[in-house]
Amino acid sequence: MSRLALRSLSASGLPALMARFYAGQGGILSFHRIHTPTEDEFGSLNLSVSPQNFRYVVEALTRRGYRFLTMSALV
Repeated sequence: MSRLALRSLSASGLPALMARFYAGQGGILSFHRIHTPTEDEFGSLNLSVSPQNFRYVVEALTRRGYRFLTMSALV
């Protein structure tokens, strides 16, 4: 059902219309996993960012004036 809803929304042209008003108003900061893996966890080292490093990134961006919203708050 969600696939049909997304296709219908796209076909309506609403996303393009909204982009005219809201383009450049934000970005998405995404991390695969916030986790401190142990040495024996296969593959986790490349896909994880430690909680300390995540905090550093968020604090650095906040100092530069960025504001953060959760996806549910954005909706």
